[in-house]
Amino acid sequence: MKVNEIKQLAEIMSTYHLSKVEISDEKSHLCLERNLSEPISAKEANVQHVKPYLKPDETLLTVGEDKLIKSPMVGIFYASEAPDANPFVSVGSKFKKGDVLCIIEAMKMMNEIVAEEDGELVEVLVDNGELVEYNQPIFKLK
Repeated sequence: MKVNEIKQLAEIMSTYHLSKVEISDEKSHLCLERNLSEPISAKEANVQHVKPYLKPDETLLTVGEDKLIKSPMVGIFYASEAPDANPFVSVGSKFKKGDVLCIIEAMKMMNEIVAEEDGELVEVLVDNGELVEYNQPIFKLK
């Protein structure tokens, strides 16, 4: 891979606030990572409430007595609206239908993920600033 191509990848990572990019071919393997400890705050960005792309019965996955909330899109997971703010929900938190659970940033758009039903948070399955995939479990509920 040429230096210019690596520089372009680094610019793309910065533009889209990506924490990691990996590229492989027959000749080489390249992995670029960066620390996203200071995410953009939702106040500084355009925030939208997002209806999940999943059908309601696909958004919640029941596992025994627990339910998993899955990400409706690919993007960067943020637990709060600003780096110094409290998370929207934390372990043991009870929330109501329509409450904001997290923000997922996709293509510089801050998308608020809202609860589709009342619940209690048992576990956060991803770290703040982590890239999440479509349909990836992000919360475990009771």
